[in-house]
Amino acid sequence: MKGVSPVVATVLLIAIAVVAAVGVWFWVAGLQNKPATPAETKMLQLESCIRGTNETTLVLRNPTAYHLQIPVSGVSIKNSDYTDAGVTITEPTDTTDVPPYGTVTVKLSDDLEQGAVYYMTFSQEAGNLPTIKILCQ
Repeated sequence: MKGVSPVVATVLLIAIAVVAAVGVWFWVAGLQNKPATPAETKMLQLESCIRGTNETTLVLRNPTAYHLQIPVSGVSIKNSDYTDAGVTITEPTDTTDVPPYGTVTVKLSDDLEQGAVYYMTFSQEAGNLPTIKILCQ
């Protein structure tokens, strides 16, 4: 019975060692660099702006799959230069729940100027939602 030549045995041992090292490398790298679970994306979009006498009604849509709890006290209406617009939210009066893919109607204490740009900003208390640009036609 003939054995394997020393050269072939050496090549096989090196190949097995390299394959094992690469396997361990990928295994360890996979343990260290696990991607974080995607962050919950929170946002609201302006669906409509209805100007009325001494009030403005906004309909905001939640385009995400997450429930949003928005405390009214953490919401501000700003002018285009981000100064306070002097407008308050009259409805809802407390924290409001916006269901996934649902809408919420927000009433403002003043009629927003036609064609002027306003921004609805959210404090950390209100979940740090992205700012909404408001333009009433």
